[in-house]
Amino acid sequence: VILELTETQRLNFIEKNNEEAKVWAESYLQADENYRIEGSDDYKEITFYCDEKVPLMALSQASGATIQSYGLNQILEENSGQWSVHVSIVNCHTGKIVVEGDLPQEELIFTPNDWTESYTEE
Repeated sequence: VILELTETQRLNFIEKNNEEAKVWAESYLQADENYRIEGSDDYKEITFYCDEKVPLMALSQASGATIQSYGLNQILEENSGQWSVHVSIVNCHTGKIVVEGDLPQEELIFTPNDWTESYTEE
């Protein structure tokens, strides 16, 4: 698929992607005052701060929409069909990484044990 856009259209498309991701992230962000999402300006990295009590549907919706938005925005920014987003899920209480990986190349899978380990001292 080839998409030809003016610069204004491209910037509007990126803005729309970001707005839509924010809507999907709302229930995640409202689930706990410590939950937050941080992303890079180049759309290549995103971090979700939460804990083991996170409503999985809210995390799934927020991460899915945000990662999709980042992927599309990378394509629009770089004028390429290739994209990759480094995603981290971090314990919002300890700052320790629960799971991380590059999407769409890898799967992100975490277990209750991963959360337990994110609370242990090294």
